[in-house]
Amino acid sequence: MQYLKLDKVLTFEGEDAVSFLDSLISNEFVEGKITPSFLLFPDGKINYWFLTEKNGQVVNIYQNKDELLKIKETFEKYKIRIKCEIEIKDIDVYLKINPDTFESGFENNFPGKDLHTWNEITLNTELPTKEPTTQLSFNLLDLFTNYSEEERPLIISFRERLPVGEQ
Repeated sequence: MQYLKLDKVLTFEGEDAVSFLDSLISNEFVEGKITPSFLLFPDGKINYWFLTEKNGQVVNIYQNKDELLKIKETFEKYKIRIKCEIEIKDIDVYLKINPDTFESGFENNFPGKDLHTWNEITLNTELPTKEPTTQLSFNLLDLFTNYSEEERPLIISFRERLPVGEQ
């Protein structure tokens, strides 16, 4: 299990909340269960990924606070004659996620010290990320600074057709 500290949630409340979101996101809701979903661009490419939870006529979306602001702005653009309130609220819970099955749940207390970030969850669950080269560059730099030449795995540059570092 991986644990993530949640401090914000994007809530949708109102008689049209469920149908409004159901028409815009990629996965259907499962009552009382946290499920991953995507908000797609019109061409089908992924704009945002997040976790959703439906409880009656209330839908919660979980993601980091910066992404939640952008997600809220996007949904506000589509909200025309919809009876639904969209609001970012403060919360204080821990989310536990199984990266293999995406089974999730909440904990009020976290027993350990190793909290994950949304970016780590994205990579560990192999979800699409908007900045794959940033993470790859960091990992390559980590390999060259933290490992000796003998410990380092051989990485081939496909452009140069030589091991990295020997160009």
